[in-house]
Parts: sequence; structure tokens; C-alpha cells
Amino acid sequence: MKFAIVGGGISGLSLAYFIERSFQEWGTPCEIVLFDDHSRLGGKVGTQAVWGCAVEEGADSVLLKSDSPLDQLITHLNLSDQVISPRQRSFAIQRDGVLHEVPLGLLKGFPQNLAALWRCSLISPLGKCAATLSPLVHGSTALFHRYTGQETSQRDISIAEGLRRKFGSEVSRYLFETVFGGIHSGDAEQLSL
Repeated sequence: MKFAIVGGGISGLSLAYFIERSFQEWGTPCEIVLFDDHSRLGGKVGTQAVWGCAVEEGADSVLLKSDSPLDQLITHLNLSDQVISPRQRSFAIQRDGVLHEVPLGLLKGFPQNLAALWRCSLISPLGKCAATLSPLVHGSTALFHRYTGQETSQRDISIAEGLRRKFGSEVSRYLFETVFGGIHSGDAEQLSL
């Protein structure tokens, strides 16, 4: 049996692996042809040196749970010794050419992380005020709509739009959308909430 796979990113490579493995288990030969318009495989995933630091491209981390399908795949490919847990429990985001350390408390969710928000130099004082007040305004607006019987919009919104409504545009853009893009390698403007 012959297969053609378009795209040599993680999805295409995983598909090729599982097709080949399945046909080997059945004792049936198969031929896989992989098409990609780049000279290297891996899609968005890669590493490059920037200012002497290793910078990951694409999704740069995974939540690896013991005995999950991903954990099983890593084990089966003999890559367990290649999984690297971060030495540092903090990270930085670049904004306007400056690296800003981001306290991990910011990823816990509002309002528990307000102290971490106010310590973070990534967000301007105005952005911090908007993020602090947005949950209060958002909650009171929803209460008003319920009290007056007004229907709220049921249209599909993007993750970015939902984050802007909840935390203000600056926190959404420079923190959550950046982190989301780094983990999921997706565009928060294009993905449905």
C-alpha cells in the first residue's frame, strides 16, 4: 500500500510513524512518501541561537503526563533521555527589545495572581489597571444582562477576543497570547474560544 503525506511537521511525521508501525504489526509492506516545501523536517518546531541563547521555535513545551499517548510515543522512540525539564521555573518575554521576567504566578489565573501582575515589568501601569478592573467590569456587565433580561452575544469569538474582554488588550497581547502561541504554536486570533 502507498501513502502520500503532505507536510513534514509534527503531525505529518507522527502520521507517517503510526502508519508504518501499524503496517509492520500486520506484516504488510507499505510505502510512504512525504512532501514538504522546506529543506528540513519538523515544521514550526526548531531551535536557533539568538544573542547566545537557545530560542525554541514553535511549540516549545509539552505537558507530559505519565503513561499518556505522548509519553508512550516518546518511550517507544527511545527519546525519554532527550526530554528536558526546565532548570528555571521562570521565563521572560521580549517586548520592544527588552526581556521582561514573568513571574509564574501570572499563569495561575485572575484574581489570584494580581500581586504577580503588579510586579511584572512586561505590562504598563495602564495595562495593569485594565487587567485588575476588567474582571470586575466583566462580571458586573454579565450580572446586568441577566438582571435586565438582555441576551448576550452567542457568536463564536476567538481566544484573543475573549482574553481581551477578560483582561484588557495589553495583558492579552503581551502575556497570554504570547504564552499561548509558545505552547500551542497557534494564532489566538484564528482559534475559537
